[in-house]
Amino acid sequence: MSRSDRRGNRVGGPAFVQIFHWIRKTEAWRSLSPYSRLLYIEMRAKFSGTNNGGISMSYREAADLLGCSNGPVITGFRELQDRGFMVAVQKGSFSWKVRFGEGGRATTWRLTELPQDYPERSLTPTYEFKTWVPSTATEKKARRENLTRNASYSHAISDDMASDFHANGVNISRHSRTSELVDGVKISRTSISTISLQPVGQISSAVLNSPLMKRAREEAKRQSKKTGAAK
Repeated sequence: MSRSDRRGNRVGGPAFVQIFHWIRKTEAWRSLSPYSRLLYIEMRAKFSGTNNGGISMSYREAADLLGCSNGPVITGFRELQDRGFMVAVQKGSFSWKVRFGEGGRATTWRLTELPQDYPERSLTPTYEFKTWVPSTATEKKARRENLTRNASYSHAISDDMASDFHANGVNISRHSRTSELVDGVKISRTSISTISLQPVGQISSAVLNSPLMKRAREEAKRQSKKTGAAK
């Protein structure tokens, strides 16, 4: 039979990380990126039952735990704080006693879904993430990122392309550039041109039959007539 501590947590069994379903269903959780969710799980795993507010986690340690670069880690810390899942209690400092690796000391954090243990004891979780609502800027950024990932279709060559044949024998096909509003976000579609070179014979024929060459031949004939008349 398992035992429970003074806070109702079962003790004596294997360690585990618990995330309630109601937390997963909040707007704040659903807005988190995958790396932010993984970072929160690692933060939650460092909770011992009596150290909320003193949970230490550095960027370097988080990158090692997640197996990723600094970019997703920075985003993860920013999103978790912005959504209200955790609060920085004391910034990292070289005067601290706890050191990770070869770098400086780690910042300590408080998880808002749990009662606070440090620096002062509080039995009531603050649950900041429950009141988080997406701002207009956040929604637009998310839509823009989704549109960017799915916008390759707008650069495909369509059937309404215009084709121009120039006197130098180069065939150029063009898109027309268009702009439209998608979910309130202006999308500009970049035109695409395809260039195909013509055979040498076609190029010579095009050059000889061009208006410029015709005018040159006519001018040469007039000059020749004037020279003959002068003699």
